[in-house]
Amino acid sequence: MNRQIPNALTVLRVLSIPVLLWSYLAPLEKGWLPVLLFLAIGLTDWLDGFLARRWQVESKFGAFLDPAADKLLVVSILVVLVGEQNSLYFTIPALLVIFRELLMSMMREFIAKTNMPDVLAVDKWGKYKTTSQMLSLGFFLVPSAWGQYPAYVLFYLSTALTCMSLCRYVLKLVEAPKPKLA
Repeated sequence: MNRQIPNALTVLRVLSIPVLLWSYLAPLEKGWLPVLLFLAIGLTDWLDGFLARRWQVESKFGAFLDPAADKLLVVSILVVLVGEQNSLYFTIPALLVIFRELLMSMMREFIAKTNMPDVLAVDKWGKYKTTSQMLSLGFFLVPSAWGQYPAYVLFYLSTALTCMSLCRYVLKLVEAPKPKLA
């Protein structure tokens, strides 16, 4: 039973993204509901990884779905915020982040289809990037103006970390031993 809980939490996280987006976009008073849902999603992100490591039930499915869930959450919120912010100061960094997420997915798919070793395992810079992204997006969801300043500071920091981590992963891929073709 324990083996299924971390993956179930990740699936729950993916399924809760539309609910979060609805709570933010609905023509109702936004209030703190989107922030609370976002925090709950973040908690399940931490909890699924913690439980999988603690119970030693890490799986290939979880290793695939966990970063995919993060990407779905980040890209979904960024798309919504691009329309709301209506500013090049937000749109250009958002496009850089979305580009990086798509490129990383393509690189991971390429590695999976070749006999190359997985050189794109998450490193500490990727974790810093994800943490700063999540913090900034959480502040953007805050229903008062005071959240905008830390949101933008963290968003620009996360964009810089996004670009840096992409460069690190591209270098790892370029320097990786290539599979021998038959």
